[in-house]
Amino acid sequence: MKFAVLLALCTWPAQGLLRDKLYTTNAICRQHNCINPVFPGLQHVESLKASSWTCEAQHQTLHHLEFCAEAVHYDIAVMSSADAAKNASNSSNSSNSSVGDMVKTQDQMAATAYVYHLAGMGLEAWDHMQPNASDDECVKSVWKMVCATYLPRAPAHCKVGESTHYQLPCQNVCGGYLEACAVQCCDESVQCAPEEKGLKFNAPFENFTGYSSHHGPYPLCTGAASRSAGSPVSLALLLGLLTSVAPWAGG
Repeated sequence: MKFAVLLALCTWPAQGLLRDKLYTTNAICRQHNCINPVFPGLQHVESLKASSWTCEAQHQTLHHLEFCAEAVHYDIAVMSSADAAKNASNSSNSSNSSVGDMVKTQDQMAATAYVYHLAGMGLEAWDHMQPNASDDECVKSVWKMVCATYLPRAPAHCKVGESTHYQLPCQNVCGGYLEACAVQCCDESVQCAPEEKGLKFNAPFENFTGYSSHHGPYPLCTGAASRSAGSPVSLALLLGLLTSVAPWAGG
């Protein structure tokens, strides 16, 4: 399955990311990993929140995962086929798509966001084909955050087939990314929950109020405690993305 190229948000500098101007007084401050969107997968969060979701049992979903197989250890919510086609820019999904098809689509959306966010940070995805086994904590945190973004946790006690809502990544998923990647924008603009400080993101993210204030694992947000590395993520999946949608890969 091939994806159209995502918006080139990941390659733009994130100066003025928040509407409130919080300029630094530190003359020697230097930006680091200050890209737009500043968080992996942020470009889709509002559309994911507006999508329709249903709860599904683990035995029907987790074995369909490849890229996020080692990051997801919880019951997930599955997006409707219509919303999956819209968010993934993939017209091959139809109203008759199976639960497995939808899970695979969400998994590939996470993989695509991973590739593009690494590119925004100046990293070659070719060099980071197994993020779950990586010694680079920044790369691993990008992988964890895209998986938490595109494969949200299903609420506790939600029955199979029951409609549900999108659950944002937990505070520690967002904070873990900022810390591991040493994100620095020199103006206090990098906030997991800007609304708590009376701030708002600039367009096109002005409606996003921030990630969950809960620390995971927690029933009301998406994110789990780390597990030891297991099987490597699908190299074939990343190779397919790099050769079909990544212009910097020479495809």
